[in-house]
Amino acid sequence: MYHFNIVYYDLVYYDLLDYDLQYDMNVYLKSLIDLHIVSKEFSVGKQGSGKPLYQVSDQMYRFWYRFVQPYQRYVETDRGKEIYYAAVQGQIPAFMGCIFEEIVFEYMQLPSVRQKMICLITEEGRWWGSDPVRRQEVEIDYVSLGSGGTILGEAKWRNGLLLESVYLELIEKGRLLAGEKRIFSLQ
Repeated sequence: MYHFNIVYYDLVYYDLLDYDLQYDMNVYLKSLIDLHIVSKEFSVGKQGSGKPLYQVSDQMYRFWYRFVQPYQRYVETDRGKEIYYAAVQGQIPAFMGCIFEEIVFEYMQLPSVRQKMICLITEEGRWWGSDPVRRQEVEIDYVSLGSGGTILGEAKWRNGLLLESVYLELIEKGRLLAGEKRIFSLQ
């Protein structure tokens, strides 16, 4: 979904889309958002990117267009099991990553978890922006900003322990956010 977002806004910014096409795309995006098929999300905090991200929020549509539609003719000819093992099975962990990020976000909303937090949360969500040192785009899966500090988290869908490098990378990403007290969490 990032690919669409970058391409669409770059085309609009550089005036490579004519006005009618921009209008048509915005109308279609608004319709998809109203139907809860696509969601529009902004980065948390002032240091994040000001550009919104659009992503398919309906998991049925995500699954269909990622795994069924590209191989539909094989499924229709009763070769679905063959395609699953050849092309789909290896992509399931990456597909589940976005879903797991949503589960972590919902978990962080639970009253029992909220009571244990160090601060009153004023804003939370994902954060993305540019790292001027590395000269690349960076994303943090969960960020909560509050009066007592900042909580940063990475959600990784995998069958095994997380590597120390994931934690160290989260600490490195955390330097891009203002604030003195930071808590890092891996899910």
